[in-house]
Amino acid sequence: MASFFNSLRGRGRRPEPAAEQEPELTPDRERNGDPDDHSEPEQATDDLPSIPDSGRDSSPNNAINSSRSTYSSRPPSLLADFHNAAPGMSEDSKFSIVANFLHMKQEEKLWTTGAPGEGVFLKKRRGSYIACPETLRCDGSMTFEAIHQLNVKAAMTVKTKVIEMLLSDGEIPFVQINEGLRLQIIPDIEALPYCQKHQSAAFVLSDKMLVVWDDEPHMLVKRAANIDDALFNMVCQGPPLNDKLDRDDPQNTHFHWQGIHEESEKDERRSIVIWQPFFTASTLILVLTALGSGWRQICTEITMDGDFKRLLFLLCAIPQLWLGLFFFQALVGNFAQIVGCVGHMKLNTKVYSGKAPFRLCANDLPHVTIQMPIYRENLRTVIAPTLRSLKAAISTYEMQGGSANIFINDDGMQMMSDEEAKERQTWFDENNIGWVARPPHNPDGRIEHKPLHTRRGKFKKASNMNYALRVSTDVEKQLTAPRYDWQRENNDWSQQQENDAYSAELAAIVDQNGTWADGNIRIGDYILIVDSDTRVPSDCLLEAVSEMEKCRDVAILQFASGVMNVTTSFFERGITFFTNLVYTQIKFAVSNGDVAPFVGHNAVLRWSAVQEIAYKTTERMVLPVRDGTEEQNLVLEDVVDTETGEPILDDITGRPVQQPVFEIQYEEIEKYWSEETVSEDFDMALRLQNVGYIVRLAAYQGDGFKEGVSLTVYDELNRWEKYAYGCNELIFYPLSSWPKRGPLTPLFLRFLSSGIPLPSKLTIIAYIGTYYALGSAWILTLSNYFLIGWFNGMLDHYYIDSFKVYFSIVCVFSALGNLALALMRYRNNEGSIHGNLMENFTWVPLLVIFLGGISFHISQALLWHFLRLDMSWGATAKEHSLLPFFEEVPIVLRKFRWTFVGCGGVAGTMLFCAYGLDEMWRIRFFTPVYPLACVVVSHALVPVVLNPNLMRFTW
Repeated sequence: MASFFNSLRGRGRRPEPAAEQEPELTPDRERNGDPDDHSEPEQATDDLPSIPDSGRDSSPNNAINSSRSTYSSRPPSLLADFHNAAPGMSEDSKFSIVANFLHMKQEEKLWTTGAPGEGVFLKKRRGSYIACPETLRCDGSMTFEAIHQLNVKAAMTVKTKVIEMLLSDGEIPFVQINEGLRLQIIPDIEALPYCQKHQSAAFVLSDKMLVVWDDEPHMLVKRAANIDDALFNMVCQGPPLNDKLDRDDPQNTHFHWQGIHEESEKDERRSIVIWQPFFTASTLILVLTALGSGWRQICTEITMDGDFKRLLFLLCAIPQLWLGLFFFQALVGNFAQIVGCVGHMKLNTKVYSGKAPFRLCANDLPHVTIQMPIYRENLRTVIAPTLRSLKAAISTYEMQGGSANIFINDDGMQMMSDEEAKERQTWFDENNIGWVARPPHNPDGRIEHKPLHTRRGKFKKASNMNYALRVSTDVEKQLTAPRYDWQRENNDWSQQQENDAYSAELAAIVDQNGTWADGNIRIGDYILIVDSDTRVPSDCLLEAVSEMEKCRDVAILQFASGVMNVTTSFFERGITFFTNLVYTQIKFAVSNGDVAPFVGHNAVLRWSAVQEIAYKTTERMVLPVRDGTEEQNLVLEDVVDTETGEPILDDITGRPVQQPVFEIQYEEIEKYWSEETVSEDFDMALRLQNVGYIVRLAAYQGDGFKEGVSLTVYDELNRWEKYAYGCNELIFYPLSSWPKRGPLTPLFLRFLSSGIPLPSKLTIIAYIGTYYALGSAWILTLSNYFLIGWFNGMLDHYYIDSFKVYFSIVCVFSALGNLALALMRYRNNEGSIHGNLMENFTWVPLLVIFLGGISFHISQALLWHFLRLDMSWGATAKEHSLLPFFEEVPIVLRKFRWTFVGCGGVAGTMLFCAYGLDEMWRIRFFTPVYPLACVVVSHALVPVVLNPNLMRFTW
């Protein structure tokens, strides 16, 4: 039992996370049902008096000392107040009422025998607990001290005959309470602070009792009752799976079931599907046929009149091929969805998982780190709900035998006010969430009391994650330093010693360059990357780990996602439809053999693979100067008033305020995510595939993984601009670099020469071409207006006017595309034909206006990169701001002033050409006017009719 508990105290030598909330103890979720219910938990039948949001607490092994210099420390945690307390009632009285109420329920359900160590515990504030009965504080049982170190809001002991019977066999390592779910057993109450706290319960072997805890006191009785009912049902149905008699029976042992799963995994064959290569070949046939018909026309005309100048049209062949590839690919895909095979969407292939893998049954499952980069999102309404979803998933995974931690990469904390930063730290401390916050962008030192620091990249997510991962790996390097070897070699290295060493090393690294950090920031075997507005299924980690463990060549397991709506606005619902449409098309393509995409979130990464493709760059670092002693103390200097030149004195001590002395050094930095490109996810996937790994798309979770979409038309346009900028950045250098470097980037050349299958390369190139097709639409349509308007009938027959192109796009995308989507979903048992068609065509007007009105914005992004002009994007808004009509109007005019100027200029030109010119030069007929009018109207309507704040007409 001692050896077992040593492994329990810290699986994989990781500091244990804090107590977190788990889902209800139910069997594994049915695959055909809702994989995850993210609604708030229902209140227990036994309603409790409301209590204030008590003070926050931190881990007993807090890695950060609050008394550090201005540059190297984070602000101390904020003590909570009690504004919500009932008038006329003291804080202690209110907590006493709640504790007595819970203890009354405990006695009512016969969960206590009155022995020492049994009762209810409630946290009032940091470091202060109330117990009922009061004798728990000094009854010698050590239960009160253990709960205090466990650092939970509410806890209760449960002692029944069933529990005593289950714990009578002292050899069992855990208690199986449901199929696939189990609860930990600790040897004594002193081991409670080191247990797997995400399970929210633990059996204490020495005392033959159960300890249950929860973040919400009103859920404590319900949680204990769920466990008690599960134990009773287990006893009634038969002996537990890990009972001593079962272990003697080879037909019922854990190893027997593990063998069944291993045998099933061995028999599984993942085939390579070639339908998508066939579709790509058909696309090329259509493209070349269309181009060939035009070339045939050129040859015929040259034969008739001998004018070889028409051969200049061949210069347009490559742009035509590139821009038209996606159009014909959509045409072939539509017919494939109508009459082709859709059964592969329910099967497993080399790059696609349509059904869940067999679950691992090992006792030591791999550790998973959930990495979440955040910026300045609201803690209560955006970040906290996401973290609650992640904590539920961790709880389930721990009850299945695994371990996990949450790693926050906070890019906004050091840019906030002290109050906002303290609120985040308090919340993270209370839930024992590891986090790293880098210094703000301060390359020239204009931000006072902050070190010199450069946040690289136009889209800061990559550099944020690189920085946090570097801090984590630096801590790991220090923990493997030779100074700890003698303890390991002499078997004198306990988990508590490692926790202490970890805290010391993290504090030392934090002191170096203005980093703020705390909690468990160590990286496990796998990394689940999520966004700040994500919801995950409560039972997703085991299946992901099982698939990654079984397929060692999979570096990225990308989960298909649903959409999490936060408003009921028509724009968000329209973008939700479009996002679901995109994921449906991706699943269809990948299940038929296309390469799986990596979208940068809701994906599991193999940490060893990411480390394998890391690269190093030399960067200027601003580091504090040390005094050279054994303690390596910081060299300090007085802070001087810039106006008077005199030292600034402390208001309390009267002594000069001091700050660390910094020096500039050049260091070789290891990076994982590309900071040079906007599309860091594409770069990561490409580098992994170049060294032999594969990216796989998992669709068996259904819509369990949910992501937020753009809430405003501003954010959606920014998203498209960023994608267009990133695509141009992947392929082309800015024009100023062409004379020295050539037009194509090394990344694109590596992509062309990579081992990615040729059909998938063509699919990716076709996707990239859509941005150039959209960006050039307004330019080509404007040119067509004058060419057809003034030279109609005199143009070469090789030229196709915009109206014919417009009509083709409407037929293929708006008509045939929606029909094919409805039929494919119907054939895949997703709704009825009538319902699908109604939904699809409902959103056609919105998408027509939006896609017709983004050409100018995309072309701006493309041009800005070609000209090396600065263009940056902030984080997408996660909360919708409701503004009155007349407050929204100035915002629209400011953001879209050049769009309105352009639309007004083109509209004025069309009116002048229709009425102001001589009769022979007037342009009034339908063919040239209609396409340009559609472009102008769409651009003008996008910020108006797609803006819920305007369309709500609130004054």
